Amino acid sequence: MKFAACRKKEAEIIKKILKKSVVFLLAIVMAFGLVPANKNLAFALNNGQSTLSATAESIENQIYDKLETQKLAMKIAIFSQPITIKVSDDVINIVVYVNITGSAADLEIEGTTYRQAAIDGIIDNWGGEKDGIYVNIIVIDIFDNPIMNLNQRSLNIEIREKTGISQLTQWRSPRNLGNIILYQGDFRCTILGAEHRYNLIEFKRVSAHEFGHALGIGDTLRMDVVTIMGPLVWITTASRLDIELAIKANKFERWQRFEDNLNLIRLHGKSWWWLE
Repeated sequence: MKFAACRKKEAEIIKKILKKSVVFLLAIVMAFGLVPANKNLAFALNNGQSTLSATAESIENQIYDKLETQKLAMKIAIFSQPITIKVSDDVINIVVYVNITGSAADLEIEGTTYRQAAIDGIIDNWGGEKDGIYVNIIVIDIFDNPIMNLNQRSLNIEIREKTGISQLTQWRSPRNLGNIILYQGDFRCTILGAEHRYNLIEFKRVSAHEFGHALGIGDTLRMDVVTIMGPLVWITTASRLDIELAIKANKFERWQRFEDNLNLIRLHGKSWWWLE
């Protein structure tokens, strides 16, 4: 009985390592623009982090030759940027390496952990269809990852076991993103005198909002355009405008403020339905 339990545990560990290996393979593929500009395939990648083995098998034949010819380039370049953004026609591929730590990271919130909720918040809110383009995003947590190169640069996310003001500190460029600090709630919001604790949806939105800062986008008080960086963060996901600002910040390695991007707002800013 004890032997059987050990074998079962070994199988679970192997399964976990294989799953992380597939995530890493997909990250390499996306980082080098090897994913075809195909919305169906992008959709499968974006929504398949729980079924990655099937996704990897379906694209294996398409990427094998290119992977063979670019192995050296991968060894040199893959372990560099914490966030890689590749634009291919109407598909945007984003690979994110995170290192999630903190006293609350592995605590439970509504059937999942704060660690997984932070990752899901980024994927759910920044991925998918965005007004004519498709954003495919993969997030890899390198914390305690047995297959990850220790030299891989990452976006550090600390999840603290208390209420506070979630924030990004010290963003300088896409190469130096600073650190995200997330709290379980916000002490500025009180309900019947008690500090507000986020539910799962709220925590995911806060994670997505702070990730927007990591992409190089500032806050805005504008309530006339749809953006996850504004006051109405609780009722929206990232918009096409947010994606365009992220692409611009990554390209020019410069912090993007809404007031400096009126042309992008005119081109891609979408009004709330009640203002139309």
